[in-house]
Amino acid sequence: MVFQAEAGEFTAVQRLDLAELLAQGEWLVTGDDPAPPRRTRALYMSFGASGTFTYNITSGEGGQQGDPAQVSGLVRVERLPANREIVLVERPADGEWRLAGYGPTPDGSGEIDVRVVGGEVFAIGVDDYGVAFVPDLAAQVGQRIRPTRYAGWLYEITEAGQLPAAEPTWWAAQGDNPSQPLGTARAVARRYFQPIAHGPIPVEVI
Repeated sequence: MVFQAEAGEFTAVQRLDLAELLAQGEWLVTGDDPAPPRRTRALYMSFGASGTFTYNITSGEGGQQGDPAQVSGLVRVERLPANREIVLVERPADGEWRLAGYGPTPDGSGEIDVRVVGGEVFAIGVDDYGVAFVPDLAAQVGQRIRPTRYAGWLYEITEAGQLPAAEPTWWAAQGDNPSQPLGTARAVARRYFQPIAHGPIPVEVI
């Protein structure tokens, strides 16, 4: 196995005799990209001649993992700007979905870097699902706590402190939704909004 730099990235190159290449017929080729977002792909390839062969582990095509591009993210929840994690997926001509990129929308908007291969791009807005309740957990302001039996509400910490040793009786938002004690911390009830998808959306190739 030999490693060589191609277009600024390290690519594994397998060198074989032509007779061995042809005798095998189909080869199972696998690729792994450990950098976030992690990707892996495996496919069968047939070779009829010697040469250098590459394939894209996100689209199956040779070359780079898509062209760099940007998407403008704009999120409103109940008509107010909202910070959400936006996940962008692409459906190329071969119909096999791929992850194009992801990023936040601080204060309700943001420019998200993606890589595209010419397909239709769809955006999915993901709300913060919080972390499951853990006894005596040190909770920070802004962190969301999720009951072990989720019933539609999350609990956003407004004053830092330690969660109780036993899971409390959870409450729903009422009226002005005042904060309530949660161990030595305080929290308010927040509704969880299920992911919403939009698309196809315009993409600006850089």
